[in-house]
Amino acid sequence: MNPFKKLFIIGLVVHVVYVIIICSTGSRLSVFLQNGQLIEEKLLMYYPDTMTYVDPADNFSKYGVFGKENKPSYHRTIGYPFIIYFFKITLGQYWYHGLLIFQILIGTLVYPVAYGIGIAIFPNKRKTIFYSIITLILLGGYFTKSMYVLTDLTCASFLLLGMYLSIISITTKKNYLMICSIIILSFAALIRPNLILYPIVHFLLLLYVAKEYNLWTQIKTKRVIWASSIILLLMCNLSSLFLYQILKTYLLFRSLTWTRCSLQLHLAVSFLPFYS
Repeated sequence: MNPFKKLFIIGLVVHVVYVIIICSTGSRLSVFLQNGQLIEEKLLMYYPDTMTYVDPADNFSKYGVFGKENKPSYHRTIGYPFIIYFFKITLGQYWYHGLLIFQILIGTLVYPVAYGIGIAIFPNKRKTIFYSIITLILLGGYFTKSMYVLTDLTCASFLLLGMYLSIISITTKKNYLMICSIIILSFAALIRPNLILYPIVHFLLLLYVAKEYNLWTQIKTKRVIWASSIILLLMCNLSSLFLYQILKTYLLFRSLTWTRCSLQLHLAVSFLPFYS
């Protein structure tokens, strides 16, 4: 079995076992009673921020607008509320179960994807990178997020998947993979508006890969890298620029901080191998 399949299976088992343990403890729901009557029942995996994603999804199903009634809200970008909306219209009252399965799968996908990014950048350190990813699984940074109705896991997963596809597009010279990468990275930017600076990382990363694989001298490779970077410069900034227009400088500078912290976490933790 190749390392990609091994990491996916190991990660999937860890995610599923974690969910089973949590659910078997009876802590799936928080029930609020008054005089023996049910007032409110919420998933314990709700955080204070959770309803700021669920409410826009509910509003969209009623009014066709992510906001409050017919008035758009600028507090959240539409990516994650749209995912919740999709599961609500397809699964109804069981939407959370669908969201949970979705987050388990994309969370599990992080491990083989991170491994693929690692061996593309450090092809001579396959074994080291493999065990680095095993360590990443056991650290619990991803599987513990799979039950929460929050953007962290989803955004990180789409970011790493888009990054991996862009690298493979260069090494295999398959442009359709770059198109898929741009779509996925653009959606990641709609989930969280913290990818303002990512196009710079995208360009430098692909430049490094192209030079490592002796592809930078090819005109077609240069065009793909430049074109994808320019497109992402727009797509990764749509949400941030729109919110900046409404909320002015505060959100822009906060987004820059989020970008720095997000890239440090996702790039360093997810696939940085142990140097020997």
